[in-house]
Amino acid sequence: MSRLWKIGAIRVSQVLMSAILEVDQRGNLQLPPDVLPISKPHTRYVASVTGHQVVLAPAGSEEPFWKTATSSERAEDILRWAASHTDGPALPDKATHRDSIYE
Repeated sequence: MSRLWKIGAIRVSQVLMSAILEVDQRGNLQLPPDVLPISKPHTRYVASVTGHQVVLAPAGSEEPFWKTATSSERAEDILRWAASHTDGPALPDKATHRDSIYE
């Protein structure tokens, strides 16, 4: 099976193939150059999991949130994130009591 797409005025055709990849000790996947032949070094992709498949899509050129947010926006974001974690184990009151902290 082949795939045909257009980048600017260039028509690109690629035969779809499978490649067996292995996760290294750090959890990284290395893609051989023939899997993404058009990509330049340092091209960014968003990886999303769909079932048992990992789907790569070119990342947008917008700056990440942490680079553009003000300190108050980052503070609001971390508080919103913390509030979303409600189903974890709670600490007993004794664990945070002043006398217990210095034992």
